[in-house]
Amino acid sequence: SLHAEGQTLAADERWAEAAEILAKAVKLAPEDTHIHYHLAVALARSGNAEGALPHFLRSVGEAEAHYNLGVILYEEGKLEASELQLVQALRLNPRLDVAQQQLDDVRLELKATRSVGRVTIRSASR
Repeated sequence: SLHAEGQTLAADERWAEAAEILAKAVKLAPEDTHIHYHLAVALARSGNAEGALPHFLRSVGEAEAHYNLGVILYEEGKLEASELQLVQALRLNPRLDVAQQQLDDVRLELKATRSVGRVTIRSASR
């Protein structure tokens, strides 16, 4: 029931509360990879990427853990951190095509962001 409660809170994007409840659930069912996965998502969404990683590792494996974290960081606008996670995912599994596609998207956005920054600086210095 704690798992269901945590998922309900997550569905409402109440990430910190979801993480708290799911942490209790994982203590009661430490072998349940679904709970570990949902806890990892809640932790990452609440800003605790470091705390999320061990739960992703336990639930989906090493390369996929870094990929999942990279996607969440991307969705939160943390492009540099996302890039690092996606690169790590590809180091661990070069055949993880979704990670390569996501990395390409991240790098495109980073390039665009950096280009806009340079244009703004140049125009402001005139």
